Amino acid sequence: MGARRGMESQGFWRYKGGDSILRTMSLNRFSQIKCYLHISDPTQTLSRSHWHHKLEPLNSLIQKRCQQYYHPSSNVTVDEMMIRFGGRSLHTYRMPSKPIKEGYKVFALCDLGYTYNWMFASRSESFAELVPQEGLTPTGSAVFQLARALPSTSGLHFNIYMDNYFPSIALLERLREVGLGACGTARVNQKAYPPHLDDKRPNIPWNEVSGGSACPDGTVLAVQ
Repeated sequence: MGARRGMESQGFWRYKGGDSILRTMSLNRFSQIKCYLHISDPTQTLSRSHWHHKLEPLNSLIQKRCQQYYHPSSNVTVDEMMIRFGGRSLHTYRMPSKPIKEGYKVFALCDLGYTYNWMFASRSESFAELVPQEGLTPTGSAVFQLARALPSTSGLHFNIYMDNYFPSIALLERLREVGLGACGTARVNQKAYPPHLDDKRPNIPWNEVSGGSACPDGTVLAVQ
């Protein structure tokens, strides 16, 4: 009865045939079998730097299909996502201030709730399959790599929105070079906001804008 109530609480009774599933296999039995299910070949020995290959080839297949069957709109966003996990792992993050306080971190490019592209991150091994870009930090390189998956069909224009964790002048310039617009908030005490434009006044009057070109060629605008 405990397994039956557990499956009822998870919504199994919404589907035709739920009762026959319970008669065939209890929730406890399913949990026992689940411990031995593997996506990748369990006999394959993975190196520490290839930890994410435990999800292959399923991860790559889903990622490919997500980009094949969806056409993103002009305005997309890059942000972090957390997959809840409380077990022992070298790759999980603890972020007490976040809604999901512990788990695996994924950097994703999304559009209206649809995840178009993503990249796994590890606390001990940095980003999975990252292609470093000259002049960019690992985080900037990850954003650039995610953005390059957007369709390159002639006539399509994309703007990428980010919070203050991601932008830098170098990243915004690099995206501009490949025809991608980008916009994001910046922390004044970091390199994302150019020091020569930083207005040190403690209280800038409401509706007053201070700022200007953040780089010599004028391709990046910074306002405060």
